[in-house]
Amino acid sequence: MKRPRQQAERRGRLAEFIAAAYFRLRGYRIVGRRQRTLAGEIDLIVKNSRALAFVEVKIRGDLETAAYSISDYQRQRIARAAAAWLANNPAPCHMDIRFDAVLLAFPFHFRHMENAWRIDDVRPIRRR
Repeated sequence: MKRPRQQAERRGRLAEFIAAAYFRLRGYRIVGRRQRTLAGEIDLIVKNSRALAFVEVKIRGDLETAAYSISDYQRQRIARAAAAWLANNPAPCHMDIRFDAVLLAFPFHFRHMENAWRIDDVRPIRRR
């Protein structure tokens, strides 16, 4: 019998795999998976010709619970992680930077929320 933490980890990896497949089918390129920075982890980083998206993937019992599980603190942490990632990987100036969410609930409930939140003050962290 698997422990609850291990089961949650497996569900999370499956959800990220499904989200990555969805983005590939929509013409996005996967730039990174589970990208770790000093500020935190970013589940997926995807891009197309116009936008670079930092994606938070959540899987819960229903889509509403998944949506509400992305707290204000998490949004700020993801924004800081995105800024740290951008400091090392500058995006071309013509690209829009956005924060997306992919919500999953079994069986077969899926929602991609483009521009799920905006943080206008997310800027690359400059190295000294």
